[in-house]
Amino acid sequence: MEQDFPQNLILPWHWSSWRKHSVVIIDLDKYLNGHLNLYAALSAISLKRIKHMQKTLARNANRFIYNTDPSHKTADALDITFAGVAFDLRTSDLFGGKSDFSVAGGSSKRKNREDL
Repeated sequence: MEQDFPQNLILPWHWSSWRKHSVVIIDLDKYLNGHLNLYAALSAISLKRIKHMQKTLARNANRFIYNTDPSHKTADALDITFAGVAFDLRTSDLFGGKSDFSVAGGSSKRKNREDL
């Protein structure tokens, strides 16, 4: 069951809808209190899930990289940050609730924050 750990708030624009397919959340309190065997918890992860997590991370790795190569065509962490800020501004009352914008390096129209 997915719990609302503080880790879920890290990099919401960069790590949006695919986060749950790329991490293993460990309950820190249970671990520190001796109620969770970390080795057993990690050993219980199926090879199928590990492979899926690896593929997910490989597919989305560029979302965490700040690329300095101007010829790079894939949106990187800076593009995603700018797009997230633009989305938040454009959907705020300040701009009348508009929500379409383009990500630098691409022309796709985004409709909601999960599409970043």
